[in-house]
Amino acid sequence: MTPKSDQSLPLAGEKVVVKDLWSDQSEIMQAVRATGAEVIRKAVSSQFGLAGYQHGLESPWGSEYGVGGSSGGVADAVYRGEVEIGFGSDGGGSIRLPAASLGLVGVKISAEGMPQSGGIFRDFLSYGVISRTIADAIRGTEALLSASGSADLHTSHSEKTSPAASEPQSITLGYTLQNPWGVTEISAEYLSAFSETLADLQERGFNIHEISLDFGNDYSDFFMKLWKASAAEITVSADTVLEELAKYLIVEGKKLSDEEIRSAHSKAHAYRENIRQQLHSSGIDYLVQPVLSRPMPNVAWFQEAGPATDFERQCEVMPFTSWVNIAGLSAVSLPTVEIPGQAPFSVQFVCAEPSPPSALLSLLN
Repeated sequence: MTPKSDQSLPLAGEKVVVKDLWSDQSEIMQAVRATGAEVIRKAVSSQFGLAGYQHGLESPWGSEYGVGGSSGGVADAVYRGEVEIGFGSDGGGSIRLPAASLGLVGVKISAEGMPQSGGIFRDFLSYGVISRTIADAIRGTEALLSASGSADLHTSHSEKTSPAASEPQSITLGYTLQNPWGVTEISAEYLSAFSETLADLQERGFNIHEISLDFGNDYSDFFMKLWKASAAEITVSADTVLEELAKYLIVEGKKLSDEEIRSAHSKAHAYRENIRQQLHSSGIDYLVQPVLSRPMPNVAWFQEAGPATDFERQCEVMPFTSWVNIAGLSAVSLPTVEIPGQAPFSVQFVCAEPSPPSALLSLLN
């Protein structure tokens, strides 16, 4: 896909940061440049984008907490006020997790119509925006959609893709704490904050009701196989010092047979269709969930028991985000409740249909 020319250059002169994993020749970098934005630097991300936490960045709330990954460097630049808008990629929560860990707005755009990189995980990776305000999230999202040539494709899905199409009273929000990893242990303060968030949304006029989703029993199996297989595709030079998690995932990925990978890929696509059908049948416009099950821990907490446990702990802390990637849907991470001494609690709003998040952002603004 070639980014279309946009003479209006919606972000003309805007200084932005992007993820350091993007090559200058990549389609996503072409799309960012086509917005007119000036890329002042590439911000650090977790090694090969494989971890949901970020090395080398300190949480403003103390050493026991961490900054999420893999777009953590982008989020950090936005949090510190270096830029108003940062662009990141999201394969399992890599925009929403750092946004939530720093109390920012994070937007993952649905996969369809966006630039795609090669590789096993290409169908489930997408791009988006991190910002401090919803207004900047709207600017960045609309600019990226336009510059990537996908705005026209997305607007055909539903009237709700028009930011002015709906009022809260006409919107139905479903909510659930179910997740495909089977995590039921949510911190008490997060449970309270989630209830407070739902009550506030109802007070604002949204129709809210609890729904039930069948996330199946094989999600963890096919997702972990795809994640490991994608790690095994990484070309590593002889002088690269691999982190233990990256080394573990690459080694485990190389053990997988072609048939195992094909089967996992097939199951993921079937899962996408099943989840989309469930959401469509539920009658909701958006699904509301927490982004994290607890405040983002520091890097040492994830790593202290070895790489296999590291990956398990990531799934425990971040059980709500990766299924949205497999479903290929847009999602917005938004801070909603202040919690003393730590980052604000954040929820994610998932579009029930494969459409852009612009209408939702405008309604929440």
